[in-house]
Amino acid sequence: MDRVELCGVGLHSGVTASVTLARTHGSTSLVQRGVSAYMHQLHVTRTDFGVSVANHDASLHVDLVEHFFAALSVLSAHEGIQAHIDGPEFPLLGGGAAEWLTALETLGCEPLAPRSRIAKPARLEYGASTYELAPGQAVRLAVSVEFGGRLGVQSAVFDGDLTHFRQTIAGARTFGFMRDAERLRGAGRAAHVDAKSVLVFDDGGALALPAPPPFDNELGAHKLLDLVGDSFLYGGLPQGTLRAHRPGHGANHAMFAEARATGVIVDL
Repeated sequence: MDRVELCGVGLHSGVTASVTLARTHGSTSLVQRGVSAYMHQLHVTRTDFGVSVANHDASLHVDLVEHFFAALSVLSAHEGIQAHIDGPEFPLLGGGAAEWLTALETLGCEPLAPRSRIAKPARLEYGASTYELAPGQAVRLAVSVEFGGRLGVQSAVFDGDLTHFRQTIAGARTFGFMRDAERLRGAGRAAHVDAKSVLVFDDGGALALPAPPPFDNELGAHKLLDLVGDSFLYGGLPQGTLRAHRPGHGANHAMFAEARATGVIVDL
């Protein structure tokens, strides 16, 4: 198969969106309204409650890319994929990366070796977010995050094994808190909060909207999923050990950019 179409509703826009993934020659790229951009031509425009990217003149501007990028990153699919987006954002689908990963595998994508490595130890901090990087022979990620209340501390790990990612991380759903949902809706965002795909909690950590209950470390797993996706524009997951405490999209992108600029992460 050389083409797969996925349809759903966007989390922030609330409109139906579809993405057609196709095999192609050359670098992986996005296409929207007839405008094409390779990944190295994109820059991040927003990192609060999802990640938006655009090309140099914003003729291509796509929201909620992080889950698709996580599937690309775990496969190291930097070549051979073109994503045609019909809509302002990637559809939410299951709230994680599972459907994107399945679609890419249906197209015949197989996991490739990392393109980069951690060349020297570093500790980078951005507000409450802390990252420790160390050289190593394999991809190893560890994430921990503190929520307080009944949600407590959650953690997740990834050792580079695709089966492990598929079974324990890819399906972890998007989550947030009721106070954030109200603020986002007031700003014209979060228009489609699908209870099957988004976990929404009250301040005490109880589910504020009906939804299948989270699995034990689902919030930690989703934070790791986001970290995997945020790595893609910087060459993907690096070979070595990366430990992240209280990561977030903004801090993730700042960390990968600084690590690249200072030679902490280098190309293989």
